[in-house]
Amino acid sequence: MLTRNDYRDLEKRGISVENIEEQIKCFKEGFPFLPIARPAVPGDGILKPREETLNDFIQLYDSKSVNEKVLKFVPASGAATRMFKDLYAFAEKDENEIKPEDSAGIFINRLKEFAFYIDLKSSLVKKGLDIESLIASGEYKKIIGMVLDNEGLGYSNLPKGLLLFHRYGEKSRTAFEEHLTEGALYCRGGGDTVRIHLTVSPEHQEKFEKLFQKVKKEYEKKFELKFKVSFSCQKPSTDTISVDPDNNPFRDMKGRLVFRPGGHGALLEN
Repeated sequence: MLTRNDYRDLEKRGISVENIEEQIKCFKEGFPFLPIARPAVPGDGILKPREETLNDFIQLYDSKSVNEKVLKFVPASGAATRMFKDLYAFAEKDENEIKPEDSAGIFINRLKEFAFYIDLKSSLVKKGLDIESLIASGEYKKIIGMVLDNEGLGYSNLPKGLLLFHRYGEKSRTAFEEHLTEGALYCRGGGDTVRIHLTVSPEHQEKFEKLFQKVKKEYEKKFELKFKVSFSCQKPSTDTISVDPDNNPFRDMKGRLVFRPGGHGALLEN
C-alpha cells in the first residue's frame, strides 16, 4: 500500500504508479524467457569480416577520426557493492576463521596483488596498525572493514569507476584513469582531443570531477593531447523499485521506498 510520501517520491522521480505495479507484477510472476532457436555463429547470424576487409575498416577509422568529434561513451554509475558481496557476508559472521578456498580466504591470501594494497596499508598505518601483524593475528575483519568502510578506503560506498583497478609497479590506476588511457589510444579526434562522456550517479559526480582535475595534466602530457570529459546522470524515471523476499516494496529506516538504478538500456537517452 502506497503512502502520501510514496506518491510524492514517485512524482519527483517521474515514475507512474502503474509502472511500479507492473514492476512488482513482474517480480511476482517472473520474467518470460527469450525464445531461442539456435546459437548465432559465423555465417549464421554473425558476419565475420575478412582480414583484408578488417584492415580497410581500421585505415578508414584512422583517416577519418583525426578530423571528427569522436566520443567514447562510458556507463560509470555502477556501484561496487556487488563486487564485495562475499566480503560483506564474511564480515557479518560471528566467527573470524577463513578457509583458503572461500572468497574471503582468497582475498586475504592474495591481498598484496590488489591495486589498492599500498593505499590500504597506508590507511592502516595512519591508525597505528600494521597489515602484516593483523594477518598474522587473524584479524581479518579489521582489514576487510578498512577496505569497505569510510574510515578506511570506503570502497563499499564508491562506484566501480573510482576504485583502484590495475597496478603498474608502484603506481595504480582507477578504472576511470584506464578509460582516459584507452581513449588516448583509440579515440583521438580532431584537434588532438579525446572526448569522453560518462554517466554517473549524482552523488558521485563531484568525486569524478575532482579525480579528473587531479590527473588531467599528467595524462595530457603523457599522451600529448587534450581531454574533454563530460558527465550526465541516469534519469530517476528509469529506476526499479526494490522488493523484499515476499515481493512487497522494500523501505529504508525512514519508511521511504528504495529504488535501484536500471541497467544499461536505461542510458539510451544519455
